[in-house]
Amino acid sequence: MIKVSLGCGRKKMDGYVGLDIQDFGWNIIWEANNSLPINVQNCDLIEAYNFIEHIDRKTAIKVFNSCWAALNKGGIMKVLVPNAEKHIDLALCDPEHLSLWVKGTFTQYLTGNRPRNYNGA
Repeated sequence: MIKVSLGCGRKKMDGYVGLDIQDFGWNIIWEANNSLPINVQNCDLIEAYNFIEHIDRKTAIKVFNSCWAALNKGGIMKVLVPNAEKHIDLALCDPEHLSLWVKGTFTQYLTGNRPRNYNGA
């Protein structure tokens, strides 16, 4: 089972391939604008915990597309970001947060459908 952690950080996660822009000694150096490395293709699990908000939305689309291509049939992608709708303070407090996310954003990105309240703006 191949498990991947996007934006893995310093803490080594046993059983995971870590991808991060910085070298922490256990991970693969990876820039989010690039496709996932070949050695993490055909994965069963991709986790992006507190990572997606650190990239802009155009890059996020590239990351999601790369993840879908890398996941095996039945594979799972888990994403955790501050919910700007409920916790704007968490979403805005880190100056390195480049994008804000709400439930409707994921509905649009992950299913290709517009949220029900989408007004075209």
